[in-house]
Amino acid sequence: MRVLENPSCRWSTWDAIRAGEEPRSDLPKTIQERAWSSPIWYRPETATEPANAETTQSGSGA
Repeated sequence: MRVLENPSCRWSTWDAIRAGEEPRSDLPKTIQERAWSSPIWYRPETATEPANAETTQSGSGA
């Protein structure tokens, strides 16, 4: 899986703007970060219920 971030200002551009100067002409004003990852395959185990939910009692007791 590959991800591209929205373009954002470089720190050098922000610093130049704060200092009231023109950003450096030899550097791009923005950058676009990239990331990649391996897909994670997650398969949760299904909840298993007992086959016979009713309780059985043996013998009548009387």
